[in-house]
Amino acid sequence: MTEKTSKTSKTSKTSKVIMAVVLLLLGTIIVFNFVYAAGDPEQDKAAIKKAMNKIDEILPSETVKNANVNSLVGNALSVGMGIIGSVSLIVFLYSGIMWMTSGGDATKVGKAQQSMIWGAIGLFVIFISYIIVKYLIEGLSLWQG
Repeated sequence: MTEKTSKTSKTSKTSKVIMAVVLLLLGTIIVFNFVYAAGDPEQDKAAIKKAMNKIDEILPSETVKNANVNSLVGNALSVGMGIIGSVSLIVFLYSGIMWMTSGGDATKVGKAQQSMIWGAIGLFVIFISYIIVKYLIEGLSLWQG
């Protein structure tokens, strides 16, 4: 019985360490995406102009000219929902792995079932949100002509 308790505590510690590392990485990515710098405004303007010229070289001008706010917002929302849906799917898969490795322990099975239910609810909400947003974006683009 002592071996099972120590195995459970090791698994719990391992999962906590993994979760802490994931959260630390996500926090680092989020924090370092912001630029905290103050420089010469003229250099900034020159750098922005240079970057815009580079973008104009890479992208065909028709693509940028024909893009409207609805399509840009729609694309951004689609990407965001795709990322959130992927996270929800990973939670769902992780719950399945937890369930399979529970070894018949009722508390582990219960946790796995709850995680799986919340993962499935998350996927359902993402799919419904995607359908609603797509419908609204298409409706707005038809309405504006």
